[in-house]
Amino acid sequence: MAKSEVADVAVVGAGMLGTSAAKHLALLGVDVVLVGQSEPVDKVGHRGVFASHYDTARIVRVVDRDPFYAAIAERSIARFVEIEAATGIKFFYPVGHVTVSAMADYMAELLSRSEEHDLAVEVLDDAELRIRYPGLRFASGMRAIVENGTGGYIDPRAFLRAQRAALELAGGSVVDGLVTAVDASGVAAELGLEGGRQIRARSVLFATGAFANELQLIKSRIEITIAEHTVVFGQLNVEDAVSLESMPSLIYKRGDRIGESVYLTPPIRDSQGRAWMKIGQSVGRPMPDPDFQLLPWFRSGGDADVAEWLLKEMGELFPGVAFESFYTDSCVVSQSSSTRPYIDCLPSRSKGEAPLYTLLAGNGQVAKSADELGRIAAVRLVDGAVPSEYRAEDFGVRWGSVDN
Repeated sequence: MAKSEVADVAVVGAGMLGTSAAKHLALLGVDVVLVGQSEPVDKVGHRGVFASHYDTARIVRVVDRDPFYAAIAERSIARFVEIEAATGIKFFYPVGHVTVSAMADYMAELLSRSEEHDLAVEVLDDAELRIRYPGLRFASGMRAIVENGTGGYIDPRAFLRAQRAALELAGGSVVDGLVTAVDASGVAAELGLEGGRQIRARSVLFATGAFANELQLIKSRIEITIAEHTVVFGQLNVEDAVSLESMPSLIYKRGDRIGESVYLTPPIRDSQGRAWMKIGQSVGRPMPDPDFQLLPWFRSGGDADVAEWLLKEMGELFPGVAFESFYTDSCVVSQSSSTRPYIDCLPSRSKGEAPLYTLLAGNGQVAKSADELGRIAAVRLVDGAVPSEYRAEDFGVRWGSVDN
């Protein structure tokens, strides 16, 4: 718990964004308590909230179509080594990242980002791509951009452990529990947790991810789209695991629609020494009714049709690999119509109530950008404005049509 009876800030949501924001608040001298549920042991039987960081590998890279997200990622990735050194927890693997596509405009945008950020990249034509990665098979006419140094992957679980360790080193605290109610009508907000525990804080930051509306802690509905994503894990035999262990992370894009783009991670070994390669869809399907579908989706193994397509993609990309087994899983991406995160102060309903803030809508950028987004939110709370290199109007909350 916090050092004082009433914390300065309670961060609700202990995922990658919430934990990063809590750490940066503590580094700024704020008495902060991070409140959220740990990863469930049994997903099917779990009746609380879920997150999409329950994984051992997420790709990271700076090159991006969007200059905003390229800048955010660069600032986050630049601090990874510093966080690892401060905590002794390894989570970043700079094995390189390869983007493969025949979309000329898309590749031109990525090259523009690489020039703007002075990145160490290589450009490969179709023939050079086949020579560089002989075990992979792409459609003809592809080009590749190889990002070295800043590209690769992170272990999200290890990232969280590192950020929590950094938070505690800076004097912050962590409470494992589900927040079920927030009363901000007084000078200090009252947070009610499942089981009856209460926490008081002078302000609250909501970093509740896909559950921003479903928890009903924010009194008006936030405009967020939840996109369903399915991932497939393929187990490699010993020979193939060794031959592919130096593989970079990969995006293979033939188009912008569902079913036209995938991402892959290098082989990752589990606690039993087995090597698994992950493939996922880059573009997800909007969830029609998250109020009823979000929890069942997280408890499921994803969409069977999408999984079948991903298996086909994996087989075509690695024709010489005989995978020993497969399993599928589900995750989601929370998206804003502005394409920007909601880092904002919610309007007060009455004079004198505790201020409420948001850090919501990761737009599929969280793994590579969480630390910088957390810093922006922390500065917004402490200084009353986002850092000077950003514009406040880019982060404004947009509202849905139905009140909770």
